[in-house]
Amino acid sequence: MKQIRLVVIELAILVSLSFVVGQSVAKQPLSAIKTNEVNKVSVRIAIVDSEMAVLESDDAKKYAKESASLFAPRIKKLKDLQEDIQNMEKKLEKDSPILTELQRDNRQLEIKRKYEDLQLQDRQLRMDKSRSDQAELGKIRPKLDGAIETVAKKMGYDLVLEKGAVRFMEAELDITRMIIERINQIK
Repeated sequence: MKQIRLVVIELAILVSLSFVVGQSVAKQPLSAIKTNEVNKVSVRIAIVDSEMAVLESDDAKKYAKESASLFAPRIKKLKDLQEDIQNMEKKLEKDSPILTELQRDNRQLEIKRKYEDLQLQDRQLRMDKSRSDQAELGKIRPKLDGAIETVAKKMGYDLVLEKGAVRFMEAELDITRMIIERINQIK
């Protein structure tokens, strides 16, 4: 949703700029307008891949390592539970001919309960990981915004667009690497 809002704002700025340029040219008599008149207004534009800038920042890399070690025990527990379920299913299939219907039903019920527990734990792990990721992103986002503003001003850019909102660009317009370096300098 934020991405769409950002694209709409960027397009509105571009339309406004072209309207302002058009208005200044339109106020002149036709004889005074030259074909190059519109080209005199220059807007320096840069492109940034915010997602890449965040993910490749030192803070994000450090968080990824911490997060991996933090969630590793729960992930291992889920893998073990999944393996248990698979072993139980194999054993049920193997023993099925010699089991009574009641024994078979009991084992199937036990497998079903373990599977439901696996799904519940997996869902909880994903939610916890997502919350943790969002909290970390919340810490890095202000650094990203500050880095974009600092680099844009330092390099003399009038407008910085998100890479996802651009269909084509020259590679030299991409300032993502500079943004990553600046984020890493901010403590």
